[in-house]
Amino acid sequence: MVNEVYHPFESSVICYSEKSVISAPPLDPHPFHRHNAYEIYYFMSGNVNLYIEQQCYNLRPGDLVIISPEQLHRVVYLDYQVYERTIINIKHEYVEKLSSDSTDLTKCFNFNNVDDFKHIHLNRESREEYTSLVNKYKEFREAADYGYDLKADYELTNILIFINKLFENAELSHKENVMPELIKNVMDYVQSHLAETITLEMLANEFYLSGKYISSQFKQHTGLTLRTYILDQRIAFAKRLLQSGANVSEACYRSGFSDYANFIRTFTNLVGISPGKFARENK
Repeated sequence: MVNEVYHPFESSVICYSEKSVISAPPLDPHPFHRHNAYEIYYFMSGNVNLYIEQQCYNLRPGDLVIISPEQLHRVVYLDYQVYERTIINIKHEYVEKLSSDSTDLTKCFNFNNVDDFKHIHLNRESREEYTSLVNKYKEFREAADYGYDLKADYELTNILIFINKLFENAELSHKENVMPELIKNVMDYVQSHLAETITLEMLANEFYLSGKYISSQFKQHTGLTLRTYILDQRIAFAKRLLQSGANVSEACYRSGFSDYANFIRTFTNLVGISPGKFARENK
């Protein structure tokens, strides 16, 4: 079984800038996915919608977004403009490593619940400063000279200090959520009925629409089939149960798996480790 949603990183930090010439909007090869690291997403140019869980926002140049490791997200191109962005993926333990007793760099990554994300619009001065910090970090990170790894960590620390100060001192931006109501309602239904059987026929009866229409609209906006989304949500919920102290059997049945062996097999294939091992490492 191939995990279409969970894309784990081996590296503690990944940083890159990309400029893409969009040739066929609104097609996007990347469906909803999640990582095992925070994502600091800085949007520089283009016309795109950013989907995060049940939310969808049209971005404008200068938007800085922080996405948590467990959040489903994707970007969809809307026209032929050049799409430019800078992305930093960093694991929680690495942020802790760079922190000190008096400077907690993890503060900007604290979320109240799994659906939260943080968004701010940078003014011209802040854009220039952030871009300069990232370029310095990339310069040292990509060099092989003696001591450049320490210099890279120093610049990454400066980036995290800058971001923490931004979110501490500025008002968070508020955007209109343009996720279609049908998609939000289907996601709500799935999450409210994870422990039960969920079929396309049941969704059709619930929303008074044809199952084919619901399925096609869901795939259009998430890049995932309903079956893949439901399975992903069940595994994500099982992970949260295991982290909170539930045993493997309880996590299995509460997340909607009626067959214990199938749960063990599916969890191991999609997460990369058995639920028992996951519980021991993440409780």
